[in-house]
Amino acid sequence: MLYDLSQKRGEILKKIGYVRVSSTSQNPSSQFRQLNEIGMDIIYEEKISGATKDREQLQKMLEDLQEGDIIYVTDLTRITRSTQDLFELIDLIRNKKASLKSLKDTWLDLSEDNPYSQFLITVMAGVNQLE
Repeated sequence: MLYDLSQKRGEILKKIGYVRVSSTSQNPSSQFRQLNEIGMDIIYEEKISGATKDREQLQKMLEDLQEGDIIYVTDLTRITRSTQDLFELIDLIRNKKASLKSLKDTWLDLSEDNPYSQFLITVMAGVNQLE
């Protein structure tokens, strides 16, 4: 499901939220609340396991991504649980000259090639995969 709020803000660069829960019985309201507190232009929502790459809204979000846009997630586990998938997503986002921010994982910095951030991404992605 897609919630487009960009008409309200009239800005060129977009703050894009991505919300995911693993099943239809889970409630994404906490993720929506956290993202709305910082003001999203668009929110993509999915109810599917993070272990699968075939996620319609994730693919649509990545296709729609423009230079300068920022993708926000409440936690990196919301966008993927796979270390390899996380690196692929980060490369794709960087190639589009966009950025990814996690409200929980505040150390994540894609604004430049930061070796410490790359190291932490590797460690945290491995931890996320174990959860």
